[in-house]
Amino acid sequence: MFNTFLVPVALDHTETLARKLDVARQLCGPEGRIIAVSVFEDIPTYVAEYALVRPDRKRWSQK
Repeated sequence: MFNTFLVPVALDHTETLARKLDVARQLCGPEGRIIAVSVFEDIPTYVAEYALVRPDRKRWSQK
């Protein structure tokens, strides 16, 4: 089995997350680890004043 799995996580597609993690758990060895990876892009400043941003995403971008 494998030791490390990188699982891509799209925060706007959380319905697939459980299945991805189940597959990673099945393929992962007993000492293995699973790392969830997500990418969050900042809104370019030239469109920021026109963009509608969900409140939870504003919070994430401030961290």
